[in-house]
Amino acid sequence: MEQQELQMSVNGFVFWCSNRAGWRHTALRGLLLALLLLVPAAVSAAQDKEGRDGFLSARFGMSPEEVLAALKADGVRIDSDQTKNGARQIRGKREGELTTNSLIYVIPETSNKLAMVIEFYDSPKYHKRVLERLREQLGDDLGAEIAEMTMAQAAGAFPPGLKELTLWAITAGDSNLLVRLMRFNNYLAVERLDAKLMSKQ
Repeated sequence: MEQQELQMSVNGFVFWCSNRAGWRHTALRGLLLALLLLVPAAVSAAQDKEGRDGFLSARFGMSPEEVLAALKADGVRIDSDQTKNGARQIRGKREGELTTNSLIYVIPETSNKLAMVIEFYDSPKYHKRVLERLREQLGDDLGAEIAEMTMAQAAGAFPPGLKELTLWAITAGDSNLLVRLMRFNNYLAVERLDAKLMSKQ
């Protein structure tokens, strides 16, 4: 998939999430937060793993200045930095293990702290390797049954074309962290968010 095509997919994903359902979809947040109570075994399995409270050097709850410093340390090339729909969106690219990843760091105006990171892969062919890496970092996911239930009950919270969903719900200190791996026809998206910080929107 060409970078221009990936950028079009990224733009479409962001437009859908920020303008229609995903980032502000309270039903989805409520459902996923409920999973923290329903599946304590899966949550506990993830508590001792690294990489659950952010992405690379960026940590949820960081100020914008701290986020920019983290991006510089991680070698992220910033493409744009603008505020839309009540959230500052810092977009960039980084050479990852598998391909050049497009990244979006979301800082809601209400908290002015990093609350979400979205990582894009330019092909669904990386799904197996990305899934394995996430399981190493986060522990076991919540399983196919819960993922299917989430897709059915909160279908409007996902961009069109979603083919497969994998979920993690993690408690880390006072934070409720949610991670979802989404496979589409032409790309993958890994969304990491702090539910408490996002819920302040």
